[in-house]
Amino acid sequence: MALRNRVVRHRKLSLRRKSRHKASAWMKTQRRSKR
Repeated sequence: MALRNRVVRHRKLSLRRKSRHKASAWMKTQRRSKR
């Protein structure tokens, strides 16, 4: 289970690194909606 979790985390990290600007934009929209 721990190994699987680690793999998932790694995949998420790689995804974030691939589309960093996209993620940042999504975060911006999220912040706006929260406010």
